[in-house]
Amino acid sequence: MGKAVDWKKGDAGIRQDVEQLIQKYSDNHPDYYGGADNPYEAIKVIEANGWMEGFCLGNVHKYTVREGKKTPDALKDLKKARDYLNFYVDYLERTEGR
Repeated sequence: MGKAVDWKKGDAGIRQDVEQLIQKYSDNHPDYYGGADNPYEAIKVIEANGWMEGFCLGNVHKYTVREGKKTPDALKDLKKARDYLNFYVDYLERTEGR
């Protein structure tokens, strides 16, 4: 099993752990997350705890601000920003009926 979130670290440590887990998640939803049958899939845990807005929009900001700076592949950063924006839009559509 991969690295889990260490809930004793405090907010900054938890955010870092969750971000690392979601980084793995965002790459085509790997099978080891269990997909629809796994209630502990990272994005489901984030949604269940009410963290979707901050998590998704924070990642949209992160990937657009660093676009092309961390790696020369600017398009990859922009696609990740788009993925997180899509996660949030889908969440709003499901929860608010928009």
